[in-house]
Amino acid sequence: MKTLIIITTILVTLLVTSTAHAKNTQPTTNNRPNIATIEGQPKSQKPEDPTSNGTPSQKFENSIQKLERVQERISNPEIGEQIQETARNQEQQQIKIEAKLQEMNARPGYLKFILGPDYKNAGEIRSSIANLQNQERQLTKIKDSLSDEEMQEMDEIILTVQEEIDQYEQQLKDSLEGFSLFGWLNRLFTNYQ
Repeated sequence: MKTLIIITTILVTLLVTSTAHAKNTQPTTNNRPNIATIEGQPKSQKPEDPTSNGTPSQKFENSIQKLERVQERISNPEIGEQIQETARNQEQQQIKIEAKLQEMNARPGYLKFILGPDYKNAGEIRSSIANLQNQERQLTKIKDSLSDEEMQEMDEIILTVQEEIDQYEQQLKDSLEGFSLFGWLNRLFTNYQ
């Protein structure tokens, strides 16, 4: 009788995990471009329209390009250097977030069902999002020392960065959704809050 219960439990577990794996292996459309592809293109081929409803990485590329243009026009070298450093940091954080999101989304369905989402990468993404929020605050402080025309452009950049952060937070939330058997244990071990 005990062996029958054990065999039945094993079969049900295999059936459930194979069903979950089959659901997650169906082709999905991923509208996000590969970061390496964007970075390898000359600037003239990168997306130029900041008002387009592009992917987060495209919008971020546009905000970084705008930051570089503002930095070139500023006469104060200290402010220009701060803007350049902010743009560089934003680009690094954006690349890190995109890579970690891709790793999270690449996790097989059966593994998500058993262990839950990849909380280690989720924690790193949250940390990078916090860094982006700090960069946004820094841009707001820099904006106060600019001319009116530069302020308007900086307002657009800050708004784009805020939208970007919101999109990354939503993508993270979507990646963390779903049922898992031992996700609570995985979450406990990775110390994800």
